[in-house]
Amino acid sequence: MKIRYQAAVPFVIIFVISLLMGAIAQFAIGPSELDNLTGDQGDYHRLAVKFRSTGIFGEADQVAYRAPLLPVVLGNVYSRFGTGIVAARCFNWLLAGAMATLAAMIAYNLSQSLKSAWLAAGIVWLNSYWWLLQTEVMPENLAAVLLGISVWCWPAFSSRSRAVGRRVQKHGSWVAASGLFLGLSLLCKPTLLPVLVLVPIIAVIFSPPSQRQSQVAFGLIFVLVALIPLGAWSYRNYRALKHWVPVTTGSGEVFWGAHAPETIANAKGSWTNQPLPAEYQSRLDAADPMEREILSSKVRWEAGWASLRASSFLDVVGHFLLKPLRLWSPSVYFDAAGWWWGLKLPLIALNAVVLGSFFYQLRREFTFRPLVLSLVIALTLTCVVFWGTIRFQYVLLPIIAAVSVQGFYQYLPDSNIFKIRRHKRKRNERFREAKFG
Repeated sequence: MKIRYQAAVPFVIIFVISLLMGAIAQFAIGPSELDNLTGDQGDYHRLAVKFRSTGIFGEADQVAYRAPLLPVVLGNVYSRFGTGIVAARCFNWLLAGAMATLAAMIAYNLSQSLKSAWLAAGIVWLNSYWWLLQTEVMPENLAAVLLGISVWCWPAFSSRSRAVGRRVQKHGSWVAASGLFLGLSLLCKPTLLPVLVLVPIIAVIFSPPSQRQSQVAFGLIFVLVALIPLGAWSYRNYRALKHWVPVTTGSGEVFWGAHAPETIANAKGSWTNQPLPAEYQSRLDAADPMEREILSSKVRWEAGWASLRASSFLDVVGHFLLKPLRLWSPSVYFDAAGWWWGLKLPLIALNAVVLGSFFYQLRREFTFRPLVLSLVIALTLTCVVFWGTIRFQYVLLPIIAAVSVQGFYQYLPDSNIFKIRRHKRKRNERFREAKFG
């Protein structure tokens, strides 16, 4: 896991190049004023401003509607650098640079080759959503960085049978760190919550016999540590709302928008902003204001299930089939018109190759394979329950890039840029000359 000083230089260069490329996006894409922030971006900004001013998260009528980590971190950024669009976008710009660097670091851990590191960073640089989301006040970049650190921390060990206690003693702190960063990532974007159940199960099913006991032990440590930040936040929600809310109260709105009649009929697999039917809205309007946030989510879940039951069977089947297809789509965020097709088609082809290679490489017995498989399955399950979009896939971008290049990095030609220069100290050289000359 350790990177020595000389070995770290290429990754510093990758980070700097990432910032230079990201600077182009900062000028070319995105809002220039905070007044232009609407929808989700506006919500995250307002929550960050309030946290900066009061140290309190949430609004009076929405105590836990949004996941907390981005507003809390961004509020601290605002307190130090001012409440402005420049601070918000610079924060996401730095996170985007960290994403490309983490992709390179994970790829290097897998192959011990700088070819794979540079290629993984290049895949991140060529991802259209990497250009878009570093210019928006959204939680994806922070979630992706925390998730990338979590995967990078997962230890590598030999395939030989070893005592579980020895492996836990040697690697347990790294596994704990991995779990902590995963827990923080879930407080930023809770789309991967099923991973907490899946990691030990996948470790049993997919680990080689020589690693199975160690992987199960690591999986349990991982889950227990990940539950620490989640448990603390859930306890806060219980004290504030008198109901158990793991992360947010926004799940009902997402579920309803993903399964409203208009969505199932005309936007299969996606999400649309739909008003509640009158019978559900009247229940919400009559509720006590102190109970309205919890009830708002509850009635939207009920309305979503009612919509599914009332829809035709074929529409529902098509709707659920399109959810994972939308999630794992190789498409890009921008529309194609005129010469833009010349850019869009090659990027779609590249994304398709990357995703195909990623899933193919998961057959290999990487030590972090149970964790990555759990992340993929957890994300897919969440998308089936709610809705599918490439934006959810994006949080796995550093991991997808790092794993996918393991199938073809060796075909890159040799170059000095792919070599780590190891400088020998002159003092050591003089010592060798004196003693062995």
